[in-house]
Amino acid sequence: MQSARSWLGLQNIRLSLADWSLLPVPVLLFFSYHPVIPVAQGVYRTNYEFSILELYLVLFVFLNLALIWQARRKILVNMGARLATVFGLYSTLSILWSPDVLRAIVTSGLIWILIFTFYSLLANKNLPKLVESLVRIFIVASVFVSFFAFYQMAAASIPALSDSAFLCAGCQANQFGFARPNGFAIEPQFLGSLLMAPILLLVHFTIVKKQSLLTYVVLGILLTAFFLTLSRGAIFSLALGVVILALVYRSRFKHIFASLGVIFASFVIALVIQGTAAQFNPTTSVTFSQAIAVSIHQLSLGVVDFRATPVVVTETPASSEPVKPGDPALFEGYVERSTSERVEASCLALGTWTQSPAHTLFGAGIAGTGYFFETQPTRSTAPWCKTNI
Repeated sequence: MQSARSWLGLQNIRLSLADWSLLPVPVLLFFSYHPVIPVAQGVYRTNYEFSILELYLVLFVFLNLALIWQARRKILVNMGARLATVFGLYSTLSILWSPDVLRAIVTSGLIWILIFTFYSLLANKNLPKLVESLVRIFIVASVFVSFFAFYQMAAASIPALSDSAFLCAGCQANQFGFARPNGFAIEPQFLGSLLMAPILLLVHFTIVKKQSLLTYVVLGILLTAFFLTLSRGAIFSLALGVVILALVYRSRFKHIFASLGVIFASFVIALVIQGTAAQFNPTTSVTFSQAIAVSIHQLSLGVVDFRATPVVVTETPASSEPVKPGDPALFEGYVERSTSERVEASCLALGTWTQSPAHTLFGAGIAGTGYFFETQPTRSTAPWCKTNI
């Protein structure tokens, strides 16, 4: 116990109950969905489910209520806290005109849990002393989750293990010939977003100061799991973050070059893992080289095409039957539908917002997404909506 406190840099800090309650949060961030606790099935595509993270944050806020009250004056003068409070009040008020009242109440409750979590951080006097410890816990947790992602890649090709891997329906190996790990999140893009934070921290560390070989190895592990998600949003965001760091610390050319080398090597290793997983996947006939070509085609939005026989995939195949051993993967390249669905959602949101003066001024009500998807409101007249929908 003492050695753990020493490694975390906590040996000289007198920890309160609020401090102890904060330490598990970096770990629980990765359990944003699995294991999930289902409660009820609602209307308009709503599933009432709770994750370990959500339940713990409720406990965390309860344990910090006294601290929040003691620091209420400090919180009230903080601009971020003021803005968060206004947002929370507006969200709660919009329940009155929400089309799905029950979902609106639950969503508003979750928003207030997050706001009170923010209050708790502002109220914690020891937070500056705990930052280094929290970062270490976060990075260690991300390593364990990355290894679980590697396990998911392997388990997807082994029928006896696939059910224990928490893989989502769209993460299975029959999609591209290899699985897309989602960790304990609901989908791969969420795992990618979660891993992006510790990766950027490590890239920052390697640029500003010479680091040990272990740091670069850890960075490589996280990056490899990150690239395996095939989350384009997370990958493009990481690229932007790395570019910004490189510009800020442009005088540290050697350190920047070393970090970029780890990023490139990790990307290549991820491609090799995807190709190997596809090669040994008994449910599809995708080869090593085909898997790599499909991965690059998907990540590049169909721009870079190394496939032997280019195929434009615009939608899910009509057959709903499970893939049989030796069949090709469901998708053999860039899935245009994955992009068009997001564009359509944006167009529906804009169309709903401009549907009436009341919606434009006050919004359409909190938690109404499912309802408006079901009722198909007027789409936006923006140029990209006309051309993509």
